[in-house]
Amino acid sequence: ALSPRLPFVVTALLEAKSRIGVKIVPNKLVEAVDCMLRTTNTTDVYSTIVTAHAANLLAKKLKMQTEDESKNLDKLEMTSERKGQIEDLMEEIINKANTSDPGSRFWDTERKLSKWGYYYTSSEAVEMTAYNVMSFVLRDEVPKALDSVKWLARQRNSQGGFVSTQDTVVALQALSMYAQRVTRIPLDMTVDVTEKHETVNKLNTFTMNEKNSLLLQTQKLTKLPSKLVLDTSGAGCAMVQTVLRYNMPEVQEDNGFTITAQGNTNTVDDPSLTICAAYTGTEEKTGMVLIEVELVTGWEAVSPESLKNEVDSGVQRVEQDDKENKVVLYFDSMPKEEKCINLELKQVMDIDDAKQALVTVYDYNNSKESASVLYSLN
Repeated sequence: ALSPRLPFVVTALLEAKSRIGVKIVPNKLVEAVDCMLRTTNTTDVYSTIVTAHAANLLAKKLKMQTEDESKNLDKLEMTSERKGQIEDLMEEIINKANTSDPGSRFWDTERKLSKWGYYYTSSEAVEMTAYNVMSFVLRDEVPKALDSVKWLARQRNSQGGFVSTQDTVVALQALSMYAQRVTRIPLDMTVDVTEKHETVNKLNTFTMNEKNSLLLQTQKLTKLPSKLVLDTSGAGCAMVQTVLRYNMPEVQEDNGFTITAQGNTNTVDDPSLTICAAYTGTEEKTGMVLIEVELVTGWEAVSPESLKNEVDSGVQRVEQDDKENKVVLYFDSMPKEEKCINLELKQVMDIDDAKQALVTVYDYNNSKESASVLYSLN
């Protein structure tokens, strides 16, 4: 069966050759393309979709050959056999689309059911749907992408991303490609935002043009509940998203993981935070798992990178966000047996009545499976 890695490699080689003229042995690229098209297992939806995207990218590149020979795809041509294989793939993909939501078309391996009885979007669904949007755009079949673009737009979270880092990158690329093809009118518009409750209060006037079209502009409401009124003028297209955040007195029940966090601050010389987590979900094993550690105000982590050198920790990567005072630990997987790590800390400021901080563990490709716990440092 075809590995999804081959279409990714073909895509990377096509972009490298056609954009910056990287030297590639022509015969090897020809063999890779033919192998990819010949060995696709159409029962594997994900592999089929990424293969179709790579093949449609190839077809588009061949149409756009330039006078710069270093960037042309030598010895590659869109033969009738290859064209037929691509058409068969696209027909297979379209037949497997999910159209259960009115006005939407998306792809997923299976719909995920949460422990509370509702279905949620998987990372794979966002990624596959985004690749198909790009395929339609590459094929100059932009109208066929509309329902998928609408579905993708509804999956965005409050930060503008999607489920995980990888699907967010692909989805944003797909939306960008689509927007470039359909947006012909230069952006020059304003949006007046007014809130209505006991009184009417004009909050802001957003001005959008070609220079700030990629800039996220935000405005907080002054009171809830409130009715929002938007008045627009000018020309162009913009998306407005409302976000409601709230705190809960108790941490939500664990879903797929358990986690504990215990501060060890009895000794001034060696304060630390011990974090223990385990996978409790229904799958045999997890994929990549992240533990996000928010630090109590006045405290900092000491050399968290050193956790990668501890064989038993399982930590593969460490990210430190000084602005948010947060440490993110990456694991290839999380076992069902409890795994514990010890994060060294130091106090940089004495804060009276410092509030508790949150530690969260979640599946990288399925953030619905997560668990959180509050901890304090006395």
